[in-house]
Amino acid sequence: MTAQVILTPEARADLAEAAAWYRELSIRAAEEFLLAVSVAFARIEAQPTAQVVVDADTGARRALLRKFPHRVLYLIDGGRLVVFAVMSHHRDDPAWRERLSEQKSSDPLHGVTLERVLTELSAQFGWEELGRRVPIRCFQFDPSVKSSLAFLRKTPWARAKVEDIYVRWKLTGS
Repeated sequence: MTAQVILTPEARADLAEAAAWYRELSIRAAEEFLLAVSVAFARIEAQPTAQVVVDADTGARRALLRKFPHRVLYLIDGGRLVVFAVMSHHRDDPAWRERLSEQKSSDPLHGVTLERVLTELSAQFGWEELGRRVPIRCFQFDPSVKSSLAFLRKTPWARAKVEDIYVRWKLTGS
């Protein structure tokens, strides 16, 4: 399943402005620009995490357009890919960084590593309780963060259960 690309109003305005600029040069240039944007969106949808991270704090990523001096800047927000800017390389960083500060992730796990999840849960509930809630061997027999990380990284269903417990605990305290 691919994630859905969603454009913020500012990104839509960027796209319209750039397309209009290329349209003044020629209709063909505008069409090729819009095609390059479509190809970049398809790349982002197919492999959202393959693009370069440009802001480690927020996880913002950049996809470059082929044949055009533009970049698509986006955030991964759950099952959505939020494009917050489509900018020329010639525009300065503060412009997109200001937009980035306005974009807040609704994902409660945003920026939280699996290691941190396990460390906090084991400190809060203990391994015995975690083993009761998610009956997996790495929680029940000689548990450790290292063995649990190895297992959970290879087992999506178990990781999802552990992450659900973490989110529920953070939101409700239980």
